Amino acid sequence: MKRFWIITAILAAAILPVSPVMAQNAGQGGDVTFGLPLCLPGMPADGTCLPMGPAQTVMDMKTAGFPYPSFDLPAASPPSELNTLPVYVAKINLDETAPAPVYGSAGDAAAGVNPIGQIPAGSLRYISYITRADIDGNPYLQLASGGWLRASPASY
Repeated sequence: MKRFWIITAILAAAILPVSPVMAQNAGQGGDVTFGLPLCLPGMPADGTCLPMGPAQTVMDMKTAGFPYPSFDLPAASPPSELNTLPVYVAKINLDETAPAPVYGSAGDAAAGVNPIGQIPAGSLRYISYITRADIDGNPYLQLASGGWLRASPASY
């Protein structure tokens, strides 16, 4: 039985017609775009390159009404007035377990006498201030409530 199938396969291969296959070039009815490079995005489709890939995407975007190349964002150059903070901020550099005393005057704050209040203890304490007084090289800041304390200005 095995011999029968082998002989049948050999006869079928011998009987089937065989025709030669030849490649065609562009002059004989082949593809006229063979060998052309791809167009770069934004190049005109004048036949010297293939408008496929990224160039096709750019052409589709232009057809849909999107500009190419795209415009810069209007926020690329923000105005310099945005660099100025509307408030002054300072950090209280005391132990996080100790409250920060608030004094009635800059002189009392520099001497450390007669506190009129305190800012509770905490790990990160910042204040906003309205006036700064330098006494013995240390900044003493006035709060909007009128009290004074020593803190490190974070903005000028």
